[in-house]
Amino acid sequence: MAVLTQRSSNIELLRIYAMFFIVFCHLWASRSHASSDSVGGMLMLNSVGIGVVDIFILITGYFLIDKTGFTLVRFFKILFEVMFYNFVIVLTFFALGEAPWTDLLSCLYPLGPTKFNVWFASQYLALILVQPFLSRLVERMTRRQYAGFLCVMLLLTSVLVPGFPWGYLYSSSWKVSWFITLFLTGGYIRKYGLPSCNIAIWLTLFVALSVIWSAAYLGIIDFMEIGYNSLLTFGVAVSLFYIMLKVRMKPVGWINSVAGSTFAVYLIHQNYYIVKTWQLYMPQPLGDGFWAVLLSGFLYIAVIFMACVAIDRVRIYLFELCRIPRVQQWLSDNIINKVRHVLTKI
Repeated sequence: MAVLTQRSSNIELLRIYAMFFIVFCHLWASRSHASSDSVGGMLMLNSVGIGVVDIFILITGYFLIDKTGFTLVRFFKILFEVMFYNFVIVLTFFALGEAPWTDLLSCLYPLGPTKFNVWFASQYLALILVQPFLSRLVERMTRRQYAGFLCVMLLLTSVLVPGFPWGYLYSSSWKVSWFITLFLTGGYIRKYGLPSCNIAIWLTLFVALSVIWSAAYLGIIDFMEIGYNSLLTFGVAVSLFYIMLKVRMKPVGWINSVAGSTFAVYLIHQNYYIVKTWQLYMPQPLGDGFWAVLLSGFLYIAVIFMACVAIDRVRIYLFELCRIPRVQQWLSDNIINKVRHVLTKI
């Protein structure tokens, strides 16, 4: 399978979809659940957002699997973004008298055991740190070896029913080990693709797995696991990902631009103080009943999503103005050179 050299708007659109429903599930899903008076409504609600966290990491693997150069630029780019939003948000709440001054210090260490350590960000940083090593490793593998390695990782990190596979022993939904499996899956799809079937077959698979997942969520099927590292969730994510790969789109500037700020959307809406604010001031649904609550949720989350994207455009401008990318490159070059110097003496 030919290696692409640039991002495609179809995958960037999927990235936006994934982050939109991550935010939706965090801020609005509980209200939709409470308003649903039918099994059909619950099935629909749960189906639309299945696997979005997995999809986000699959995309990372798809784009980075061929990046074999040893660099810390991506790590520092993400770390600086996390630190920036932590500090700016805490500073704002400190100025309003809602945050103690000590939080201005603790928020600058997002990997510490504090309320500012958001699980996804910390695990994602770990994945980015090991990414060059993973890419170098699979570069030296044959297709068969890569497939075998991926099967072993799925066996060790995923679950389907209690006791099998062995994800509860060696991994969980919230650990970097599962992110590595997803990264390798996205990379395998990039390099070798998946079985070439009619798109209708993939759509049928996506719908069927989504319905089974929702039935497990509702307790209709009570023996299947449905966490991020469930093989059910994984199947939904992979099938939707592959469907979007088959969608032909010309590059769309605004899609690529918005997609570039999706991680910022996550960081902003999951900040400790922002979460507290959402809980207190989130608007009430526009009307009664399941559909009114659901559609008003789509409206509110869309507004929040685009507001976060707009904020991130300001952050990107400020970083460019302050030459932060040069600082990130300098840090990466110096650390790697010093590590290489030390390793040559071992």
